[in-house]
Amino acid sequence: MKKIKIVKQYIRFIFFSTIFISFTSFAQNEQIADSLYKKIDATLDDSLRIDEIVNFATNTYLNNSELALILAKEALNQSIKINYQWGLANSYNLKGLIELDLGNLEEAEESFFKALEIYNAINDSYGIVNIYNNLALMYSNLGKYIEALDSYIKALKILENSPNNESLSLIYTNLGKLYIEVDAPDKAEEYLNKAKILSINTNTTHSLAYVYAMLGTLTYDKNQLKKALSYYTHAMEISVASNNRVMISSIHRLLGDVYREENNYNKAEENYRKSLKIATELNNSASILQTYNSIGYLHFLKKEYDLAIGYFNKCYERSQEVGFQEGIRNSSLHLSYVYNDLGNFKLAYKYRVIYDNINERTHSNEIFIYITELYIKLEQERELHELQIVSHKKKNKILLSYLVVSALLIVFTALFFIQRKATQRAIRKEKFLNRELTSKAIFLVRKNEIFAKIENILKNKKEQFIEENQGIIQDIINEIKQAQNEEVWQEFDLYFNDILEDFHKKLNADFPKLSVNERKLCSLLRMNMTTKDISSITQQSVQTIDTARSRLRKKLGISNMNQSFFSFLSKY
Repeated sequence: MKKIKIVKQYIRFIFFSTIFISFTSFAQNEQIADSLYKKIDATLDDSLRIDEIVNFATNTYLNNSELALILAKEALNQSIKINYQWGLANSYNLKGLIELDLGNLEEAEESFFKALEIYNAINDSYGIVNIYNNLALMYSNLGKYIEALDSYIKALKILENSPNNESLSLIYTNLGKLYIEVDAPDKAEEYLNKAKILSINTNTTHSLAYVYAMLGTLTYDKNQLKKALSYYTHAMEISVASNNRVMISSIHRLLGDVYREENNYNKAEENYRKSLKIATELNNSASILQTYNSIGYLHFLKKEYDLAIGYFNKCYERSQEVGFQEGIRNSSLHLSYVYNDLGNFKLAYKYRVIYDNINERTHSNEIFIYITELYIKLEQERELHELQIVSHKKKNKILLSYLVVSALLIVFTALFFIQRKATQRAIRKEKFLNRELTSKAIFLVRKNEIFAKIENILKNKKEQFIEENQGIIQDIINEIKQAQNEEVWQEFDLYFNDILEDFHKKLNADFPKLSVNERKLCSLLRMNMTTKDISSITQQSVQTIDTARSRLRKKLGISNMNQSFFSFLSKY
């Protein structure tokens, strides 16, 4: 019973996908650890002393995980000496959690699997559930949602045979969190409501705070800000009462998001600063990165672009180092927004592509939910198949064939959806490119128009200048004309070739006899620009452009007068 109680204590603490570290120095923690060892009753046998060390570590790591890691390693060493399997499993599990927060993912995963192997050997169902939950949280952080879901399903199957409402509430809440991350709100709400009922029935306030926080995030995503604020406030009250600084830090950040959406920037920044302060004191890397992103977005809305880029870059670079997919995804999207506002379309496009690639992997709801349901059905069929192997060989062959067909169905269906997603992404990319090119072209047209206005003003005012200055005025007019004729076109051509780099290569392959001016005209027509705008950019009359279009149509062999240049050139 004592062992079960300690395992339950582990499960109570794992509310978020990362654990939080304090700034206490290593030397100080060594002294504290020595002091704790001395306090443990020397008359206890070795296994009970190890249990006490694990207990100390478990109750310490939320506020000082460096000390908890020292204690976990000590418990691990002592368990190895006396071959105490249960102590080994608990120590590996706790060590894995702390390594996960430090960003040491390989060490964390290795520790979890060592713990899982031992829990399986000693048939500790609660320990196994705990490990599957921790693995799922780790996979979720890395954006490996299918692997995370697989771990949660394994945990739920164990709980079917060994029910535990507190553990079940935690798994349901984490499943709700996962479905929020993959943008499946209905499934998220279903699991969070189950978790809420279980938490209330078992009177586990710490679990309830986590549920309220997730419900707040769900309603926030639906833009139900008042409801989200109510949920976050409930979660904060519970967390403050229990002095759970981990939750307090996270909820301050979430409250800041709500206030930001309400345009209450002062209150938003106040909450972000509180969140960052606590997260920094706890050295919680995930929470720090999320808060960097939130503060950066606030500066972006206030058009403080330099500050925004600074925070987004911190989030992006550190997230890349630790493999935190949510941080990379959010910061890349926001960097795209900033650079678009600043007119740096190349960087805006670069970061948008990074965001789209991650978002496509993590938000393909139809495929994800479809495969999830088929996966559960196949698991049930597999279990039935194993039970019938001994006495029903013929039925086994039929069932095996069914499973193969089902598996092929999953593969073909998944490939269909993946192909459809790829096609949609290609269309989105094409629309984005055309939009960016059009924006650039319009900008250049307006720039040329401004040049033309300045030129006309100087022409009209030229005679008003003294004779010796009229020559200078004419030189300026000539320079403006040259800028219109050369600089504007060069700027457009450089940008055009950067975005559609293969356009002229493919066009020249089919029509090698096109002149330089005709190739320029093709670029502008590829942008679906009007004759008037082309006239403005090239500084040629509308009549001249119409004549050039007619000649070009013949050279390109466009005999159908109803077919536009844009539709013809789009294939290049």
